[in-house]
Amino acid sequence: MNTSILTLLTITLSISLINCSKKDSDVPSYIPYFTAEDYSGIEKELSDADFYCAYNSNCPNNVGLIFSNIDGDEYYPRISQCTGFLVAKDIVATNSHCIPDRLKSKGADCSSQIAIRFIDNMSTGEKNIYSCSKILDYSPVVFFDPDYSFFRLSKKTDLKPLKIYKNGLKDNQSITIAKVTPLDYSKGGILDMENCKIGLSTLLNLKSTNSWSKTAVGLGCFSENGNSGSPVLNSDNEVLGILQGKAAKEYKDLLEQVFQDYKLQLPDQIIPHMVFTSLSCVADPVNKSFNQKKCKYAESLSMSDCIDFDNEVTKANSDRIQTKWSRALPKIFLYEYLSDTEKLSTTAIPICIKPKESFSNYERFITLKGVTGFQSENINTNYPRSIKFGIRFSVDKEFRLSPEMDFVEELRASFNINITKQDDTWSGTTNSTFTDWYSNIDLTEMKQPVSLPICSEKQLLANKITKAKLPDGDIISEEELKQQEDIKDRKLCER
Repeated sequence: MNTSILTLLTITLSISLINCSKKDSDVPSYIPYFTAEDYSGIEKELSDADFYCAYNSNCPNNVGLIFSNIDGDEYYPRISQCTGFLVAKDIVATNSHCIPDRLKSKGADCSSQIAIRFIDNMSTGEKNIYSCSKILDYSPVVFFDPDYSFFRLSKKTDLKPLKIYKNGLKDNQSITIAKVTPLDYSKGGILDMENCKIGLSTLLNLKSTNSWSKTAVGLGCFSENGNSGSPVLNSDNEVLGILQGKAAKEYKDLLEQVFQDYKLQLPDQIIPHMVFTSLSCVADPVNKSFNQKKCKYAESLSMSDCIDFDNEVTKANSDRIQTKWSRALPKIFLYEYLSDTEKLSTTAIPICIKPKESFSNYERFITLKGVTGFQSENINTNYPRSIKFGIRFSVDKEFRLSPEMDFVEELRASFNINITKQDDTWSGTTNSTFTDWYSNIDLTEMKQPVSLPICSEKQLLANKITKAKLPDGDIISEEELKQQEDIKDRKLCER
């Protein structure tokens, strides 16, 4: 079976992992409820908080600490803590789950409810605090879906905003997270930088399959409450995305189900990671632009669509199995090999009979293969016309799938052909049988008439014909299938 067939393999996955709501690890860090007497306003509370750059870290001045009155009221305010960053001189980006639900409408007045503080001015000691003016945009909150929000500040800052990168992601791309981690001893946090890399097509996020997926995974990054809304930066200090949480302890049961779908055992240890929104697939808050066509098409791809089945182990096993099987077929026929891309099987269909002159010692051949033919001008033989393949998966420490091909044993299935020569054509019947003594199954297809000519010189030179049957029933040549898949791979799964 050629490796091009494997790339069309469709695997049914459990989608429970990608349809769940937020868990505790994906909400902001909370400060206990204030009483009305204790609370002095969102900006004053932010001013009183401890907020500074981590020691020996080159902190950006356009990433800051967000305080939000997330679900309190005027009598008992409750403050949540997130990270945010500038994408324009008066526009801040963060997560949607960092914004109070009561403010989730475009143009909602967020004054006195949300504020952000950037690193203090080192020369003057002045605190860079800005109040929210109105909500510009936000997303629904569903894990593994984009989680973003943009709000406008009450006034423009003097800080240079981060530039948004809009040309997709790359697998194993190096990234830096600028995040505010809450303090253990008081309200506030420490701004620090962390380096890790992007992981596409990992089971930690079934929706992250290719460069234009709407969300992706950062492998090797630590994520905790309060980091939500942190910018994910490339080596040019451009924003690739917004950190939105992680999928570890709370999603272990769901991960186990996904692993079972692939007949795998979930490892005891889940590597540090975080999930982030790709801003390549989010409308720019200033000009509303993004690559809608690529992002929409990429959304339709499943994990199996972008798995590399054409690896050395799979190819070697495929060639070995195919060779062993084809050697068992009676050499008296010339075959058309039809590969079914949906059922992962290959069938050898006799299309003509080689003339006995093509065999140097056809009597010896007849004896070895158990074929009664040529001398009596009758051929009656039984052989395994079809072969089925199976895929088994292994997974590495980053939860990336690695496929290996193996043969699915069907020793009890056979194909019988009984034909007699009449002039220059061999005519008769064929039928297939399957017997399973353990399950008490004995299936025999009805006999089908068959008429096979003697192979022409051109056919003998061709040796064999290979075609592929697609899931929609179309039959195309192997070359056409390879061309289709090359185009698909280039367009969709470049990483």
